[in-house]
Amino acid sequence: MADDTIIQDSQYELMNNVFKHGDTTDKIIIHLKSANNVFIKLNPTHTWKAQIAQSNGYYIGTYPVMANGTRLELNTASVAELDPGDYTLEIWETYTDENGNKQKHIYPSPGSTIPFTVQPNLMDSDGNFIKKIGFQDVVNKAVENAGLNLIVKVTQGNPDSKVKVEQQYKDGKNLITFTIPRGEKGEKGDTWQPYIAEDGNWHVKLIQGGKD
Repeated sequence: MADDTIIQDSQYELMNNVFKHGDTTDKIIIHLKSANNVFIKLNPTHTWKAQIAQSNGYYIGTYPVMANGTRLELNTASVAELDPGDYTLEIWETYTDENGNKQKHIYPSPGSTIPFTVQPNLMDSDGNFIKKIGFQDVVNKAVENAGLNLIVKVTQGNPDSKVKVEQQYKDGKNLITFTIPRGEKGEKGDTWQPYIAEDGNWHVKLIQGGKD
């Protein structure tokens, strides 16, 4: 069950923005406000979506929201796969105007986002829980666990994608998968590879034609 505390901001009113990991029965409720602090009446013929990122700015993806009067609803079932942690979102409204031009309005205004938190449930203490975290977080954790059973796997993503790291604890092993953007030259072009240097820390180096 979500926390039903109402959060008032000059640009929005927010409810149920704290809920348990895996809960599929609640809704994050958002009322957008105009410049004179009045709830904005939403056009149901427009397309409304939530763009979600981790609190550190790492982009997660796009999720559907439902517009009903002045109320936007984001079902927790839509974000059930998000790991425990703090997140932010923007509301993107897209439509075609009377002249046939595609338009996009992004809420809230520059410098602001809408926060929400996914809290861990009791099962999240299970040893098989997979946590998706930032690159630096994994580097720090790997250094701490340098003496443990550490297995690292590297995969390549699209050239314009961001670094992605997944960490899994299973059968006493610390499994880390790095997904690193492929060089712009294509699959046979520049690639990046993580390694442990003489200083004992993780680094990422550029591989060109198979040479460091």
